[in-house]
Amino acid sequence: MNMLIQLSTWEISNISNLINSIYETYDCNLDKSSCLTIGWISYLECRNLYPYSLFSDDFIQYVSEKISASFSNLRKDRSNRIRITSKCSLYSTFNENGEELINFLPGNNGCFENSVSLWDYAERLGNLKYKILKLMYHKESDLEIIETLHLCPDDYFVIKEQLKEDFLNYINI
Repeated sequence: MNMLIQLSTWEISNISNLINSIYETYDCNLDKSSCLTIGWISYLECRNLYPYSLFSDDFIQYVSEKISASFSNLRKDRSNRIRITSKCSLYSTFNENGEELINFLPGNNGCFENSVSLWDYAERLGNLKYKILKLMYHKESDLEIIETLHLCPDDYFVIKEQLKEDFLNYINI
């Protein structure tokens, strides 16, 4: 089993460089130490499971894809935690019953009339807010929305806070 084979200094150096390179090009705004750890775990799993010659071009490509996929999973987990706990989140509660704002998005309550009314209201909030809401509805992460709409993160979170207020106003209508 490959796990019993010691890693050489050359291998450690080159794989560290590969993981750092993938981290830098991935640009995922994640904690670097977490990514390095996840990268090494992915590499060691690949090293033990890869049926062909280690250090071939195919192996390096295979490892690179697995490391990138692990960074993507880490980002999704992080986004889901932020989305649920953020004060700007539509999952935040607003009344004594603890009802979440997300319940008023179409598809969650099943009422067609409310859905049409809500999206009409959302469209009247402006083109940018409407686009953000559509992407949020399709469960895009904050980072993905920022990248898709080419927004500054600070501006995005200000708009997200405004959307929360807009939905609170909608509920009071």
